Amino acid sequence: MSKSKDNREHGLIVDEDVPEETVSKCEEDDGRTLNVTQLVGITFFAACGGPFGFEESVGAGGGTTALFAVTVVPFIWSVPLALMTAELACMMPDMGGHIIWVDRAFGSFWGILNGQLSVCTNAFDNALYPVMFVDYLEGAVVATTGKGFSLAAEITIRFAIMILVTVINIKGADIVGDATMLFGGIVLAPFIVMMAMGLPQVLTQWSVLEDDEESMKTHNWGVFLMIILWNTCGFDNAGACAGEVKDPGRTYPRALGICVLLVVLTYAGPVVVGINAIPNSSQWKDGTFVEVGQEIGGVWLANFLGFSGIASSLGLLCTLLCTSARMLAGMAQIGCMPKCVGKLHHKYNTPHIAVILSSVSTLGLTLLPFASLAQIDMVFYSLSTILKFLALIHLRNTEPDTPRPYRIPFDGTLLWAHFFPAIALCLVSISLCTSFTLVVSSVLLVIAIISSAVIAHRRRISSELEAAEAWVQIDDEDTSTLSLPISKAAPVSSPDLTAEYELVDLANDSRNSSEVGVPEPGVI
Repeated sequence: MSKSKDNREHGLIVDEDVPEETVSKCEEDDGRTLNVTQLVGITFFAACGGPFGFEESVGAGGGTTALFAVTVVPFIWSVPLALMTAELACMMPDMGGHIIWVDRAFGSFWGILNGQLSVCTNAFDNALYPVMFVDYLEGAVVATTGKGFSLAAEITIRFAIMILVTVINIKGADIVGDATMLFGGIVLAPFIVMMAMGLPQVLTQWSVLEDDEESMKTHNWGVFLMIILWNTCGFDNAGACAGEVKDPGRTYPRALGICVLLVVLTYAGPVVVGINAIPNSSQWKDGTFVEVGQEIGGVWLANFLGFSGIASSLGLLCTLLCTSARMLAGMAQIGCMPKCVGKLHHKYNTPHIAVILSSVSTLGLTLLPFASLAQIDMVFYSLSTILKFLALIHLRNTEPDTPRPYRIPFDGTLLWAHFFPAIALCLVSISLCTSFTLVVSSVLLVIAIISSAVIAHRRRISSELEAAEAWVQIDDEDTSTLSLPISKAAPVSSPDLTAEYELVDLANDSRNSSEVGVPEPGVI
């Protein structure tokens, strides 16, 4: 068996021309530094990052509905995402995550399109958190001094924050994992205090969870669903770090299982206590948890919560920059970005160029409104998520014997049924977006489709030219012994990413054929 084919069987897409340092080795744990605890920290901030940002779901759908959704939706939305990530990340434990998964399942065009969707998702999603950081910080400053930030001050702070998280990410995913554990402790600490002080009151006043008629008039189900899904998605981002995870077959299932339960508890507890303190759901908006803290514990708890909001934004930004940069590196691996984007730092072994590119795009989009960023982000995330689910199902059929250290315990109809609610939620969330969001998203989607088709076509032509040159070189080197059946030349024109591997394997087969006396077909 050739070296290239052996790499493919281990879940790697390896081009022999790519420098060795840009490709993580699946067979070895050298350089893999992430353990269960660190992966829990990264995944928690990729999927949740604390209760902040969940308040609007109460205002949009009511307290009882929000509480029901946060205890039910994760099991039909977050769990399928987590299980899909665990299986595919263990099957293909390489940097790039779902960029590699979709490409391997459906080929060049769909792999590139998924990459384009992910670029849009990450760009709009990452841009949310510098805005949130400045908003929470400004709130604390206003409460202390009575003065807010100027526009120049806001831009300067955002720039400084991006430099900080960029340096952390370049130094390594393990550093990001440790940092997110620290941020996680800071974020959750005031909510633990708030729940300890507020839960005794909830046990005697459960009836306040009922929404009144006035509150129900303000419900917006489109916003409600978008916020619920947005706050409980992101588990698949953990797959982008697969090339840096120790023992993926054991680490991923454990870390993702812990995170799903942690996300449910992180949202449900503060919502129960918060509704008891502020029962009118029409008063709930971004920042309401700080008001809840003041109602329950006074000014000190409100300030504690405000500080944790700053830490939450910083942790989310740091984590998502980590995962989005590795997705860009994965796109470089499959050839839809320059190879230099996937180059690893000589000292830290991280995709430093991809990190810098992600930081620059994030900083540029921070000038857009928060609501528009969130909705456009969710549209592209939903489309990409559908492709990921379909990729897993397709790979089950096309590669049933490929080793999977973790495997979802369903097949056939049951596997479809397991993913169907999550796919349906994706489609419903898109249909409920505002007209402005749908128009902007449609324009960007058309651009992504056209550019993906162009890149896929150019790659196919490039593969054909390289294949032709390789055949000529082989024929020149050994015209007396090389014998090739004409019918074997067909696969090299395939647009599939693995054409270069087939070329090497077919050449080897041809040399073997010549040894047993297969007639030469003549000059190619």
